[in-house]
Amino acid sequence: MPSFVDDVLDVWAEYQVDDATGEVFDIHLYKLEEGIDPATGHRIPVKGEEITQGEVGKIYIEANPTPHRRYSVQFRWSGSVFVAIGFSNIVIGEVTGTAYDGGKGKQLREDFDDHVASGTTQIPVVDPETGETKNVTYKPNPHNVTPH
Repeated sequence: MPSFVDDVLDVWAEYQVDDATGEVFDIHLYKLEEGIDPATGHRIPVKGEEITQGEVGKIYIEANPTPHRRYSVQFRWSGSVFVAIGFSNIVIGEVTGTAYDGGKGKQLREDFDDHVASGTTQIPVVDPETGETKNVTYKPNPHNVTPH
């Protein structure tokens, strides 16, 4: 197992976020314990003992369930307090520079729609591995179903 694995810890995190600036403050981290959901009998994460003294060089990752947020915050110990160092959110959409460059996906969709609208049945597609352009035959949708 790589040595860096010991440098990452899942924790229960509680903190405040300034809506105007996005600044994370009033950070409290807790050991992540395992409990049992009485309704289902399934194992669930629960808040354990507060971590009052962190370790330099470790990354603490928020792992508690947060249904109102779509990301987890990462923290480091500054020597005296925990500080937020980043969000581990993966942004996927029509945005350049994301997990899959959504800008490329958006352009591909626009090119496809343009070819369909023009009645073209041969669509040029660039192979991302080789950079080679190949023509792909488009077969019209006989049921007029719109792909999503």
